[in-house]
Amino acid sequence: MAKLNPVFSGIKVDEGIESAATVKGVAGKTFILLIITVISAILSINYGISMVFDNPFILLFVGIGAIVCGILGQVNPNAAKIASVIYSICEGLLLGLISFVFEAEISGIVLTAILLTLTIFGVMLFLYSTKIIKVTTRFVKVMTTISIAVIIMSLIYFISYIINPNNVLIVALTNSPGLLLLVSGFILLYGAFMLLLDFEEVNVIVSNGFDKKYEWTAALGLMVTVVWIYVQVLRLLAIFARRD
Repeated sequence: MAKLNPVFSGIKVDEGIESAATVKGVAGKTFILLIITVISAILSINYGISMVFDNPFILLFVGIGAIVCGILGQVNPNAAKIASVIYSICEGLLLGLISFVFEAEISGIVLTAILLTLTIFGVMLFLYSTKIIKVTTRFVKVMTTISIAVIIMSLIYFISYIINPNNVLIVALTNSPGLLLLVSGFILLYGAFMLLLDFEEVNVIVSNGFDKKYEWTAALGLMVTVVWIYVQVLRLLAIFARRD
């Protein structure tokens, strides 16, 4: 069984645990975070658009908040509950605005993206539960390497865009729909396989009898991946729609 989160390596299951984590508990907390995200997204669409128009730095503040809370909740289980709730609020605000922009350009894209995201989640859960794809130590190492590569490339893209929106990298992706489609498809596939690591993390927590507070850590991990997949699905659908 692969130990995915380094936080888990120092845990001893007999250290006064009052209540052990369960799959049902993780599912319930994930559902709570999902509801918070949806409510936050609705409020964002209704009230956040005018605020962002007046002060675009709000988006930067919310984005940083989501990143910080996402990391904090994964490395500090004691703070996972609060961090995951704040993360869901911040992500909801961002997703509401992003979804509004995409829906305004392409009618029906948001509902399609939601359905496809749920489908991907269901397929990957089936592949994991039936052990068609097994999460081995080698699998974890490969996914970790890919994660580092994705993060580095994302930072390069972001920094290059900030420095010069018309630089060679941005222009190449913008003017090459095929290349953009290939990159977006790879990133979406990466997100789908990251779900397998999240499922294994839940398995590690439950099978080893970790404290119930780790349910929030697992739920947060699932939320981060699901949000990632949803955004990538939106991008892919938009690329296809623009090509048509």
